[in-house]
Amino acid sequence: MIENVDYSLSPSDNDVDHWNIRLMSGEFADTVFAFGAIGLKEDNLTFDFDIISTPYPDLKVSNARLQSIAGEVLYSVMDNASEKQ
Repeated sequence: MIENVDYSLSPSDNDVDHWNIRLMSGEFADTVFAFGAIGLKEDNLTFDFDIISTPYPDLKVSNARLQSIAGEVLYSVMDNASEKQ
């Protein structure tokens, strides 16, 4: 996943400490979501997220493909942040 190609980040309207992610390409384009808790459990990264808006009325956070994409975005965001340090 490439920032500003596959997804974009924007500050949350409700909380300046949180960011929304808008998918710009792929099967869920124009879906906006935000990460919640992120942690480690038995050497595995865990996370949750909420859908803020989507043009797909039946899309739920339980969708396995959306979960996979969210994980790819999270990895990309973390990788980009570590490169900037």
